[in-house]
Amino acid sequence: MNWIVRSFLKGLIILAPIVGTFYILYTTVTYVDGLLHIPIPGVGIGIAFIVITLIGILASNVVGRTLVGWIEELMKRLPIVTLLYSSLKDLMSAFMGDQKRFNQPVLVDLIVDKKVRVMGFITCQNFADPKLEGYVAVYLPQSYAIAGNLLLVPRERVHPLHVDGAQAMAFAVSGGVSGLKVSQESTLMLETPKQSVS
Repeated sequence: MNWIVRSFLKGLIILAPIVGTFYILYTTVTYVDGLLHIPIPGVGIGIAFIVITLIGILASNVVGRTLVGWIEELMKRLPIVTLLYSSLKDLMSAFMGDQKRFNQPVLVDLIVDKKVRVMGFITCQNFADPKLEGYVAVYLPQSYAIAGNLLLVPRERVHPLHVDGAQAMAFAVSGGVSGLKVSQESTLMLETPKQSVS
């Protein structure tokens, strides 16, 4: 009887992620098609992809950058809108584009004897405030959640990890289930602290 239970659980582990992925894709496609009132499944996603790509191309030239800059200035002048807009923009920029922030995985010593460590990502290495001299900002993602914590940690307690940033994020978010492979090619280093001007 135990082998039936084991076989069922093994089948569930294999099938659940596959079904879940396709369900999320199907729900997304159906939702977008419903918004655009398109009866043919998948066309809405295709149209959305084309529109987003065209906006990206437009933003690459002078006219597009000027228009985007004007819209951003408008968004920043609206009290509540600026908070939402800035937060979403910073979050998207942290994961994608030329200014990715979660690409420096590190280990942080929580206690002096280095027996307990947490994995995170450096998001800021230098601060203007002299009280924070010698500190770095480390973001700690939470497992199985779109959330995390920010720690300000003395620089000497932070140790670069030689792993890909995306792989480290997957490892942290999955609670360590996804596995972590050390890359010999990666040589992430902490910046030399800037000297404060007195």
